[in-house]
Amino acid sequence: MITFFSKNKKLLYGIILIFILFKVGTYVVAIEPTGVYEITTSSGVVYTTNKFEVKDGCVYFERIKDGDQIIICGGATIVKN
Repeated sequence: MITFFSKNKKLLYGIILIFILFKVGTYVVAIEPTGVYEITTSSGVVYTTNKFEVKDGCVYFERIKDGDQIIICGGATIVKN
């Protein structure tokens, strides 16, 4: 087994490089874009938006990351960035 990797160093380095690029890529994709407001639900989920509206105890807003319309009723904390 040791002789296989010693003969194929380029293959080993290629596998390591692909693994590192994959980890960095998944980290970058998972980052939520920043907005003017950060809305945190009572369960700890954090959303970012540029504008929101509060009606009848519910928060209505459009998520920056994918443009989904989200409604949160109940406990939510809104913080301006």
